[in-house]
Amino acid sequence: MKVAPLRDWITVKREAMDQSPGGIAIPDNVKGKTSLGTVITAGPEIQDERVKVGATVMFGLYDGYPFTLRADIANEFIAMSERMVIAVIED
Repeated sequence: MKVAPLRDWITVKREAMDQSPGGIAIPDNVKGKTSLGTVITAGPEIQDERVKVGATVMFGLYDGYPFTLRADIANEFIAMSERMVIAVIED
């Protein structure tokens, strides 16, 4: 299955939260959702050139529309407008 966002929408793969910022392992039953993810697809009308496929972005915890794909049921994806991106995380 292929996702092709329209206009200024992007698809983000939410990053898993396996450790706390201090390095403590987090058990599965208390893992929270992170507000970071990797852009996997981008629509044709993206305005900011930093919001591109492969970029790590920060977004609001409850922004966008979460979904899963049958081919990749273990991961959570989020469809969101480019306007929902708070920051691009650069190395």
